[in-house]
Amino acid sequence: MATVLFAKNSAKAKSEENEKSEVIAMSHNGVNYQEIINNPITIPEIRIHTKIDNTFYRESVIAFREGTPNNNTYNRFFDGRNYEGGLTRDAYLLSDDKELVIKSINYSEDTKIPLGLKTNKNNTPFEISIFSLEAVPENVSIYIHDKLNNSYTNVINNTFTIVLNEGTYNDRFEITFSKQNVLHTETISIRDFIVFENKTQSQLEIVNPKRLNINKVMLYDVSGKEILNKTINTSKDKTVISTKHLSAGMYIVSIKITDNQTLNKKVIISGN
Repeated sequence: MATVLFAKNSAKAKSEENEKSEVIAMSHNGVNYQEIINNPITIPEIRIHTKIDNTFYRESVIAFREGTPNNNTYNRFFDGRNYEGGLTRDAYLLSDDKELVIKSINYSEDTKIPLGLKTNKNNTPFEISIFSLEAVPENVSIYIHDKLNNSYTNVINNTFTIVLNEGTYNDRFEITFSKQNVLHTETISIRDFIVFENKTQSQLEIVNPKRLNINKVMLYDVSGKEILNKTINTSKDKTVISTKHLSAGMYIVSIKITDNQTLNKKVIISGN
């Protein structure tokens, strides 16, 4: 390990003009520590403020760190946990299902960072905007992607506003730096699945003829409230979910597949 050497008020560091103390960082093993002190590295940061229920703000920070091992996993040396997870209304970043206040990434346009929102009451407004950008390149765009309706809001000069009912929304929203994943070579759409209610069996059926990998299935009512969130991680040709506990009405089925792509389909549940 390299050692940092300091000389304070030594004969070598002493000024002939005054007796003020000086600190000189010496070079060692080819590392110029004086240069590091004089020219510290600035880490680009995006500070996002979420105004919750017109009452208080929660801050989330995205740091551009080139040494980040993996954008899609939690790393305790690079990321900051949300230790106030007991709040009944909150906003936070997510990685490996851990709530974060700081997420470090190695920036690329196709990076996606899950954004969690939760509330303990109906009709809770959330307003999300950029509070500050520190050393972030001017060509970087920042969007809030609502995967339920596939809308993108550029929040650099705008505010993303939504009203949510009671619930935890960990799979609906994400922060992106482009409006689509330009790396997709094969387009996958909801038309690759057949989604319907089997009224006789009182179950929702998702037919998967291409045997694509399904990570999660979420179910929302027409107000956007999450009714079901089920991790399945399967590529079976059919997935079945009971609808016996559901009231009659229109629902939105969200299917999360590889690369966090989400596909939506409206279905009518009979409520038998």
